Amino acid sequence: MKWQTKEEIQKAAQGTELEATEKSLIHWQQLKDCSYEDFMDGRSNYKVDPWAGFCAICIKHIDGDGNAKCGECPLPDCQNPNTVWATAKELFHLANNRSDVAKFQDAAAAMCKVIEKAIDEIKAKNLIDAMLEAKAELEKAKKPELRHGDYGYDTNGDACIYINVHMKGLRECCDEHLWLNARGYVGIAVTILGNIFDDLKLNSKDLGEVRVEFDKKGNKVFMDLNVENKIWIHFCGYDQDGVYVPIDKAVDFHQKLGQIIATAKRKQK
Repeated sequence: MKWQTKEEIQKAAQGTELEATEKSLIHWQQLKDCSYEDFMDGRSNYKVDPWAGFCAICIKHIDGDGNAKCGECPLPDCQNPNTVWATAKELFHLANNRSDVAKFQDAAAAMCKVIEKAIDEIKAKNLIDAMLEAKAELEKAKKPELRHGDYGYDTNGDACIYINVHMKGLRECCDEHLWLNARGYVGIAVTILGNIFDDLKLNSKDLGEVRVEFDKKGNKVFMDLNVENKIWIHFCGYDQDGVYVPIDKAVDFHQKLGQIIATAKRKQK
């Protein structure tokens, strides 16, 4: 039997919980499957032992001061005399003939089943954690990065604005990033409509003749200012009932109309 070396076990202990537990399973599988001669040689020459020094998961849960943190181990408490491990350990040291070794190996087989169950539980937990992490990343990707001046509606249906300032009197209930509605209350935004500073910057630039195409079928709108500073709006390609316009095209039309209105107001002065 080529027993696992302590170096191999130590390396596995430095890996993940699953890697260490799988290495511990190999340790007990070797004890379960070894020949009588290999068992006697391995025990007498301290090539193998049920104790913590040969168990990767035990080593993993020993802190820098040498204290065992058994409560963090995925296996049942080894210090409990009623565990499968305690039985196997006792039979390991009492075995002096083939019959005794066979009894120990029955206990080792039971120990393998305990570790296999722990491995299944670790894999299930890892899968759940991975799914939750992927879900969190997906939710994070869906949420736009908020900027100072974003506005929308809060959970109460009140218009609110996102402010990136530390407001006096709100230190105990919020951080420096908060939604403030028109009534002065802190809310939670559920719908973001735009950014007030983007709007102000856009509307500060004069806009003359402009065209917004709504689709590839020729449905579009022309807008311009005439000499009397009146806004000319002309829709093209529409039948009597009109057409449905995608949101992004409607937003484009809305922004450009607002920009032309701002231009006309500046020219009135």
